[in-house]
Amino acid sequence: MPPLPNQRRERFARAIVSGKPATRAYEEAGYQPHHANPTRLRENESVQARIRELSRPATRRAQVTADTLLEELEIARAGAERDGQRSAQVAATLGKARIAGLDIKRTEIGTPGEFESMRAEELAAALVKMLREYGLSVIEDDAGPEMIGVTPGEATALGHDDRSRLGKSANK
Repeated sequence: MPPLPNQRRERFARAIVSGKPATRAYEEAGYQPHHANPTRLRENESVQARIRELSRPATRRAQVTADTLLEELEIARAGAERDGQRSAQVAATLGKARIAGLDIKRTEIGTPGEFESMRAEELAAALVKMLREYGLSVIEDDAGPEMIGVTPGEATALGHDDRSRLGKSANK
């Protein structure tokens, strides 16, 4: 359906579709404020048809669901498989897994509550040790090389606590 020939009616219909109340849409379309005319105009057959027409794309967008996305990804995956594009095929499969809730990323380090009682120095020492275990490089700073590879309990035994760290930082 083409735009309404009456420009004010067209603006009214567009304002209604955008979610504005009829009285406000009526005034924004260029009409003088009136308590009954906005309702009458909204009931006009050509205005109702235009509102339905303008609402269709929004309705279509609102109908996107997990099922429709899964269908689209399956079509993309099948096309990628047909064309021999393995990385696109894997990407589509991973997209389907995410939508279906099967791709859950979980990371848990230590046992529940293990880190709650640790002081900052103990946490730093534990982190450095874990980084080394995973082969990641560690830039040694105030903690010093003696802290590398020690357990949280050993860090306390070595005398590394929050006060000593603060003292070193304050003197820099």
